[in-house]
Amino acid sequence: MTLARKNRVSGARHVLRLVNGARGNVPTRPDDKGGFTVASENPVYILGDYNAKAADNGFVDDQHAAAAVIADAVTLLSNNWSDNVGWTNPTAPGSRIGKTTWYRVAIAGGKNINFQEPTWSTANDFGTDGELDNTDMFVVPEGHYFMMGDNRDNSSDSRVPPEAGGVGYVPAANLVGKAQIILLSWNPGASIFKPWTWLFDARPSRFFHVLQ
Repeated sequence: MTLARKNRVSGARHVLRLVNGARGNVPTRPDDKGGFTVASENPVYILGDYNAKAADNGFVDDQHAAAAVIADAVTLLSNNWSDNVGWTNPTAPGSRIGKTTWYRVAIAGGKNINFQEPTWSTANDFGTDGELDNTDMFVVPEGHYFMMGDNRDNSSDSRVPPEAGGVGYVPAANLVGKAQIILLSWNPGASIFKPWTWLFDARPSRFFHVLQ
């Protein structure tokens, strides 16, 4: 049995946002079986825990629904996300502080055109519909992070286990870094969307400032 509902078009369609989707809230069939799939021709935002619950350390195997999102693009927003804070002054330090958020959902992408790898390239060519585009579900262990490479189709990131030459899940203890230099600096209120602030709000005394 399949249940579905078509959204009524009431105006310009921009984006679909899924809220209050923590474990137990994702709808299933009347017999409490099956799952919930969202299909959208527009981008989808998932706000907060989805099909999982941070209070229970994320995943409870026997209490989740089979959930999937199929969309033009999918953006995951943390439990701490606030539209007002995030967009009022997006460049202000502390305006968009993340919070541990759990998602248990398959994010499906459509098949795109396969482009031939350039003859001069030495990268792995997984194509646009290869093994790293359509993967199994990943359950990230507690205390670890899932790393996604900036070249999605050709990155041996957390989707690839270490024994196969990939990164695998990265332990939190391995995330060690130290700031070395302030490259450029602007006053609060400067914005990439306000070109005049690039000059008048610049702080040249902090340009290329080496940190101790």
